[in-house]
Amino acid sequence: MPKGATPLPVCVALSNQSTRKAKEKAYEVNELSLDYHLSHAAFACNILLEDARATLCQEITKEIDAEIKKVRSKGDPEKKIPELFRRKSEKCETISKLRIYVSYLDTPELTAYTLLDKQAKQLVIWLPRKLLQKCRVGDSYKEEVVELRKLTAHELGHAILHTEKLINIEGLSGSRAFNKGSLEEHEAKVFAKNLLELRHKRNIKIRDEGTIDRYF
Repeated sequence: MPKGATPLPVCVALSNQSTRKAKEKAYEVNELSLDYHLSHAAFACNILLEDARATLCQEITKEIDAEIKKVRSKGDPEKKIPELFRRKSEKCETISKLRIYVSYLDTPELTAYTLLDKQAKQLVIWLPRKLLQKCRVGDSYKEEVVELRKLTAHELGHAILHTEKLINIEGLSGSRAFNKGSLEEHEAKVFAKNLLELRHKRNIKIRDEGTIDRYF
């Protein structure tokens, strides 16, 4: 489990609060993505990310300032402080330009993950190209489309709910660093489930009311 990850709590109250937070965020993203449809829900998440940038930078600044204070109180070498200031500046710059980007990866596993591209300053959601190709071949591809949407929704949940933690994860593990029992995985699952349910309900409403011209 990466630094900062939270074990899934036994406490029911905290679990309910976490579930409610993920549901509320899924509702917010769904409302914004009505103009883009689910395949473009990343755009809706980027809108929310823009709104959250100032808060994220403030949180990072607070954390690093606390580390600087700790270094000074312990009488540790002052040479550590410039490095902490550099980290603060680098992370805030990344957040100020951060965007969510969806791409496809050639991998035999039908899994997905979200990884920070530091150079491009993007949270890249990597989806399996193999699954995408199956969606484009033949007439029997419903299961593949459903699975691709589930993977996308799950990783969008990580990107919008766990932005700061993904930025802090070192190496190439990205969202794969969150183990199955973590709070982060729980929240991403709740987010994905609710986002997809909201989209499905909307589509049913359009079909039943015959109001397709209002939306397309």
